[in-house]
Amino acid sequence: MLLILFSWIYIIFTSMVFGISINGVLKTDPYHLIISVLHGLFGIMLFTGFWAVVLPVSVFFHVALLITTCTLLHFNWDNIKSSLQNFFQEVKSLSVFFKSLLVIITLLIIAQCASAPFLVDNETYYIQTIAWLNEYGFVKGLVNLHLFLGQTSGWHILQSAFSFSFLTDALNDLSGLALLLGNIYALTKINSYLKSENTNKWYLFIGLLPIVNFLLFQFISAPSPDLAIYVLSIIVFYLFIILYDFYQKNIFISLILLTSFMVCIKLTALPFLIFPLATYVKYYKQTRFLNIKIFSILGVSACLLVTKNVIITGNPLYPFLGMDSFKTSWHLPKPIVIYFKEYGLAYGYHMEPDFFAETSFLVHMKHWLFASGIHGVTNKTIMILLVILPFIIKKWFHQKAYWVFYITLVLTMVVLWNTSPQYRFFLPFILISGLMILSIINLKKSAIKTIYIVSTILVFITVFLPINKQAFTENTQHQQTSIFKIDYILTPHNNSKFPVEYDAKIIGNTPINTPKNTDFFWETGNTPIPAVSNAQLNYFKEYFFVVPQLRTERLQDGFYSKKNLTK
Repeated sequence: MLLILFSWIYIIFTSMVFGISINGVLKTDPYHLIISVLHGLFGIMLFTGFWAVVLPVSVFFHVALLITTCTLLHFNWDNIKSSLQNFFQEVKSLSVFFKSLLVIITLLIIAQCASAPFLVDNETYYIQTIAWLNEYGFVKGLVNLHLFLGQTSGWHILQSAFSFSFLTDALNDLSGLALLLGNIYALTKINSYLKSENTNKWYLFIGLLPIVNFLLFQFISAPSPDLAIYVLSIIVFYLFIILYDFYQKNIFISLILLTSFMVCIKLTALPFLIFPLATYVKYYKQTRFLNIKIFSILGVSACLLVTKNVIITGNPLYPFLGMDSFKTSWHLPKPIVIYFKEYGLAYGYHMEPDFFAETSFLVHMKHWLFASGIHGVTNKTIMILLVILPFIIKKWFHQKAYWVFYITLVLTMVVLWNTSPQYRFFLPFILISGLMILSIINLKKSAIKTIYIVSTILVFITVFLPINKQAFTENTQHQQTSIFKIDYILTPHNNSKFPVEYDAKIIGNTPINTPKNTDFFWETGNTPIPAVSNAQLNYFKEYFFVVPQLRTERLQDGFYSKKNLTK
């Protein structure tokens, strides 16, 4: 816990300096210190991403980051000092209840982060993605080694900047920090809401964010891009609502920065760009003067996304098909891309690919709607929201911004139904809608405090007591939660929940480490790179007649898929 706490203090410090410096460059007043920290995380992600194009995110990167931070601190000291003073004054103004709640939530988040990681995706590609970034930066054709490495997220790029891999393998907890930042921001807003006679429902909306902690806690001990999207989506929607009613330049720039950040983290966040676009159109007389800043932010973000895709996958628009003339020699073979695209779509509907291809859309929707566990619950919930939200918006939310949100939701679902309708992709809309509906209830101060206490007790249970989630998911690796142990107070659990046991092989010209004692197709865990499971190697060799091979004699020069006509 202590190691995580110290690392977070450093991350917050560097992000604050970067964020306030970005505010200065864009000539905007700092709206809130937490928002400035999020700006800074975005800036450091871009800094790290462009660094990884040519160099590994290793000890020399940290030297460069520290020098840059100190330089920015020197030139922006007055603004940083002022922002800190305002923030501490805001924290000081919290009631005793909210101060106590903040301390308890902070301790619970750190305790969960110190426990063993829970997500199966952590064992399939989170750890490996960050390891490659730390060792070599972006590597050409890495997708040919392990398909999921082509999904390298901006969140993993940012985590690689703060994993301190040259010191330990136990710091992989950026998602926990994101949830903590969201909670701090929310508690300052709900405190203002309860102290002010102006019962601003917007403050109540964002202030209720901590009540969803118990849903998100199991995902914070691994660098989950989804969790980052959940937290950022709630904050972005809040900024959009207050901005759409009354234009403020600094909030508009924040909206551009944070939505760009979301897209860099996960392409499924693209629909959230509708929020700044709608604001831009509504306030065109004011926003047109910001075109250079707007397109600079969007352009730099797009440049990193395309560059990353070209290097790692050989396809500037990966995972989309087409653009063959722009693909490089190390791109993933088209039959593999098509197969797993079709498999992913069928998987989203909880169907086998062959059966999915032979059945109608109505059959697909039936399987999707009546899926088991948490999938079925969230699928039914989003369908109910699609039906009832127009009536709720018409009756209680007399503002066009909420209709923009609903249109965004509908467009997102149409896209997902045609690509991959997995519940985690539309969960941000469920969270936002749920908080919207709660905010229309005339909650008394005592009721709000009771809700916080109950949700915090639920979080406490998930952190310290083992819970079997067999009723919620069929994934055996997600059925048993991770719990806190006293040993983690000083040293957190390492970044994998499994021991490192592997065989070292040579396949053609390529050394590959295959993990032992695993029956999961994609699992690699904390196996030293390059790592691929035996099951994956054999499957690709048998069904696609390819094996991953080095492009040269050096790992840093990357991989390609070599045709192998012998099974």
